Amino acid sequence: MSYSLSDVFQEAITDKLAANVDTESYEARLLYGIKIIHEPRTQIITIYNTHLGGDHYKEIAPADYQLFKQSGWRHAVFILCLSNCRVKLDRLHESMERETEREPKRLKRIEGIIKQREKTEARIRTIQRKFNRIKINQS
Repeated sequence: MSYSLSDVFQEAITDKLAANVDTESYEARLLYGIKIIHEPRTQIITIYNTHLGGDHYKEIAPADYQLFKQSGWRHAVFILCLSNCRVKLDRLHESMERETEREPKRLKRIEGIIKQREKTEARIRTIQRKFNRIKINQS
């Protein structure tokens, strides 16, 4: 199925899990770190990945917009969220390598990295289950 950005935004509006983050100047929804904004004045719809870019959200790539247009709101959000989690796991792995090579070892830091990794892996499992349910329902 093919969706327009307006269709994707309407899906986000009706999504009960998506947080309403409207302001005076735009309507917006946020789900698993993906924020979709509709500016009524200009009729522009923009999608941001809040896990990228530090203090300033980064707009998603053109390929990601295609994903939303092909798959719809929830499906694309799950895919991007899983991708974000894998990037985070890679960074945690690199941090763990640096900490284990370091002398003296900072055990509190290592414990923190292990907890973050476990939390991220649990999030991946949760999102993957929800994603699989969507795929089954669409079949």
